[in-house]
Amino acid sequence: MIRTLKAADLARWALVGRGKGTEGAVTLRTLRRGPTASSPRPVLSVFGWPWSQRLCTWVWEEQGRPLALAVGRAREGQCAWEVAHLWTCGAPSSALVELLERVSASAGHAGGRRVFLRLRDTSPIIEKARQAGFQLVAQETLYRSSSQLVAPACGTSPPGLRPRHPGDGPALFRLYLASAPRRVVCAYGLTFEEWRHALENTGERPHEWVLETAGVLQVWLRLWHHPTGSLLCALALPTVPGLAQGIGMALQTRSRDRPVLALVPDYQPQLGAALEETGFSAEATYSTLVKPLAVSAREVAFAPAAT
Repeated sequence: MIRTLKAADLARWALVGRGKGTEGAVTLRTLRRGPTASSPRPVLSVFGWPWSQRLCTWVWEEQGRPLALAVGRAREGQCAWEVAHLWTCGAPSSALVELLERVSASAGHAGGRRVFLRLRDTSPIIEKARQAGFQLVAQETLYRSSSQLVAPACGTSPPGLRPRHPGDGPALFRLYLASAPRRVVCAYGLTFEEWRHALENTGERPHEWVLETAGVLQVWLRLWHHPTGSLLCALALPTVPGLAQGIGMALQTRSRDRPVLALVPDYQPQLGAALEETGFSAEATYSTLVKPLAVSAREVAFAPAAT
């Protein structure tokens, strides 16, 4: 049986589901713990979030025992949602397909236009996600910093590197359009609003820098700090002098005794090369899928108004 999560489930799940099950979905929030770390029971983290229209939770249970749970969450805005948790404990494969469809329907009712899902590239859930209407949009590589970052890359600041300003939004959108392939632009959004809503976050404010040359933004760096380490996300044009130096300067704000993780999409190989130059090594690979909930018009045309 599939249903929404209830407040009474907390105590029952703490007893029935203790220590069991596996978490399939991966977000920036869970990446801070690393790909091999065990995730906390999703039901507990769900109850730690405020109940609002930006969150939906569906449970699959049999004979009163929870066997699967899916949590959908809006990203920066209502237009874009993500599967924040996809927890399973012996549920049939059909349950995962139906849970993903329920999350998608809830997102659509709340104004969502697309739902994102990140999985390990070897996850068997990928096939179930495809059955639920999700399509592969990009592969991402997770990099981890070494114990000693390369000193030359971390010691100099390239010309034009500065903190992000509040008015940089339109320029960052142009950087996104210039650096992402068509398939990614169509998946994340063709307009400034759709792109802004689809941005990922960890629930905390990041440190942000941009590299500007002749009035054009060429690099965008976002760095989140956490007691267990730091997480870096970046966007860059194909050829940017000083990219490794910019990354090195951004990393000066981190705690030197904690690791740094960086997520790099397959269409940004220059970022992977810059990270390796700075002292990072590849650790894991993920697949990012998206399910479109609305079809964009191919051309401008008049349509009859609803009555």
